[in-house]
Amino acid sequence: MSSSNPSITVSDIITDVDGRISSANLSSSVYIPWVSYSYQRIYQALTNVGKTCAETLFGDTDTIALTTTNPNEYTITDEIPRFASIIAVWVKYGATGDVYNKAKKLRTTGMIGNPSNVSTTYFGKTKPFYYIRGGVIGFIPVPPESNGVAKIDFVKRPYQLTETTDVIDIPYRFIWPISEYVHAKAIQRLNEDYNTSAQLESNFRQQLEEVALAAASEFDEDEQMHIEEDPNGVGIDPLSFL
Repeated sequence: MSSSNPSITVSDIITDVDGRISSANLSSSVYIPWVSYSYQRIYQALTNVGKTCAETLFGDTDTIALTTTNPNEYTITDEIPRFASIIAVWVKYGATGDVYNKAKKLRTTGMIGNPSNVSTTYFGKTKPFYYIRGGVIGFIPVPPESNGVAKIDFVKRPYQLTETTDVIDIPYRFIWPISEYVHAKAIQRLNEDYNTSAQLESNFRQQLEEVALAAASEFDEDEQMHIEEDPNGVGIDPLSFL
């Protein structure tokens, strides 16, 4: 493949493992759960490395259309199905001339009171807040305009691989242990060779550690500073908000 970071699908993993086993006759429906499980294990290993690693590898952006419905709260996973954690929140209330402003997080929902009464009459919309309560996200002030929007920078969670065409959205340099695990399960299923399978699974666990160590070396949490993107087009130093 010519790309330095090619898109690898479930089918690519199956083809690789089939090539290692001369008598393979397993269907894709057998392979897919193994691929999905090992993909999620690598995802977990990488996000556990640290904040910079998780945000850099799995950071994404989505928006929530803000309405005047009160209380102004939204189920996060309905709006952002792969939501795992927030990096930053920006809010634009939608009147002429409004721009995105970085929202600060309320540390306690006890400050919220009745969200339906928290409007721009009492809180300036250039200094918005957001809060998370259970699986719900809310914004203060409640937008008085009908075309407000919240821009959510977030860390994605892994998803369940169910089709051979599903893309393994982990950088190419970190996905190689998946084939090792799937190979182990295929040998166990085809040959009932539990000794070889156990050794390959042990290799997989060691490779997870190697992936985590490689990522930790690449994303030095002490030396890198994460600079957030200002949706208005200006770089923002996150320390300026402290």
